[in-house]
Amino acid sequence: MKASSKTIRFITGMILIALLLFTGATANALTVGETYSVTLSKVNSNGTTTDVGTTSAVADANGKITFSFSSVPMFPDTFFLVLTVKDSLDAVQRRSFSPAPPAGGTGQLGANSLSTVQANMILKSLLLAGTDDPIVVAYGLILTRADNLDDTDLNNVATLGKTAIMVGFESFLTSNGVSAAKLTLFKQKLIYNQPNKDLSNFTTLFKSAVDNPGQASDDMALAAGLIADIFIDAAIAADIDLGLIVGAHDSAGEVVDGNQDALDAFNAFGADHQASIQQAMGSFFMRIAAIKVKSSYSDALNTLNASGTQIDTFNAAVATMMTTMENLDKQYSQYYDDPSLMTQQIRNQMDTAYQGAFSTFQTAIAASGQDITDMKGNIADAFTGISVGDLPADFGTYLDFDGVTTVNWPIPQVVATNWVASIITASGDLAYDRTTVAASLPVPSNMGWLNGSGVRTDFTVGGPPPSFAELMGIQEDMMIAENTRWDIFDEGQTQPTRAEEKAAELTYKTNKYLIMNNLSGTTNGTTSITDAQKEALILMMEHPSLF
Repeated sequence: MKASSKTIRFITGMILIALLLFTGATANALTVGETYSVTLSKVNSNGTTTDVGTTSAVADANGKITFSFSSVPMFPDTFFLVLTVKDSLDAVQRRSFSPAPPAGGTGQLGANSLSTVQANMILKSLLLAGTDDPIVVAYGLILTRADNLDDTDLNNVATLGKTAIMVGFESFLTSNGVSAAKLTLFKQKLIYNQPNKDLSNFTTLFKSAVDNPGQASDDMALAAGLIADIFIDAAIAADIDLGLIVGAHDSAGEVVDGNQDALDAFNAFGADHQASIQQAMGSFFMRIAAIKVKSSYSDALNTLNASGTQIDTFNAAVATMMTTMENLDKQYSQYYDDPSLMTQQIRNQMDTAYQGAFSTFQTAIAASGQDITDMKGNIADAFTGISVGDLPADFGTYLDFDGVTTVNWPIPQVVATNWVASIITASGDLAYDRTTVAASLPVPSNMGWLNGSGVRTDFTVGGPPPSFAELMGIQEDMMIAENTRWDIFDEGQTQPTRAEEKAAELTYKTNKYLIMNNLSGTTNGTTSITDAQKEALILMMEHPSLF
């Protein structure tokens, strides 16, 4: 096997062969000629560990040790493996972890000062929680971005992780309809979900970091940012609503805020580490919301027959946003490496930069003028008795959140409208019970401008085709649902609490399903609109947001 700087590489099967090479700074080098013990352990389902095997190796002239193990535990029977290197005084020199790979698969990990801290955090967190829960591990990885955390700090991280995940995150999911089977599958997909992102991608980046010292900081920054992708990909694989994943993270924060043990654990950190943890969670929330947008809309665009150009434009905007966020992860990684540099000014800059990346994305997915013109033509062609001139003057545009700027609809909303026009052209129809929806979804106070008095528009006035009136009603009700959601952020109000944010997210989810469940129709006069098409239609009428 090719030697790699400070690297351990797992090859699964009957034999585990690993290579660990320490080079670079003297502080990181193994002592030439000294004998080291290398222990491979598996994490049990109750959070304890069992040593799988121990071997010894002598550091050569380059500070390199080589070793091998047999009977390596594999996924799904085992979730995590931990490798510990000790000197002759039984002092731990390096430690690292890896998700257990599946039979026939491979796993990679890198051992450095941060991996040692994170592996220690994992051992403490899982033992305290009495579980091998991958959600606890992933959450802990978000909180451990610095390698100068001591045992007391890691015990406090363990307390935060146990409270946030066991009491907050998981309880929220199960109390909102996620079955035990789906939650179990979600956890398994955090461990192994190839070709999508999973925790093996995280540890692979650590291998790259120690293989390539010049890019180590960038690799570890990318690894930290990758946790959000891992959560979303696992949720998709387990068929869990992505909005619930965002709400579950809000619930985790809410529970921590209201739990004295967790508060004591957080307050025990120094001010610099507190700021680092808060910023890490804030950036994670922005990142996971952005990835939710990326993942949610990709399938919906195809479901509603978006054009190749529309899909390419949307995907290019997504790619630019994700690249920008990855570059921001790299740019600001130094402040996590050394939390003493994490001033409030830096935190504000980070928040503004991440929000700016999303704002640029929103601008980039606005439909072109030609898209709007074509959409109006499609509506006129589909609905008998309607010409382009009969459409509202502002059809295809909306007033931006500044209350002044008029901008074109996002591409997804145009695609949704074109799809409705296409089913009408094919002799289909769209029906919507708006009376039932209005009874449970009133116009919020921040929409007092609607029709001058905050009342719904009666789109049947003037006798337009029924399906067109239903389409306009659905669009306006989605706008009402969104403004109800954003009402807690209105100017003049205090910053909403996590509990208020979680409640707003759940209410929005309820209102979306209220609208969707009162929608019906056919695509050609006989074939009913499917649930997948309804869900895509409602999603495409949303304005993508980081909330």
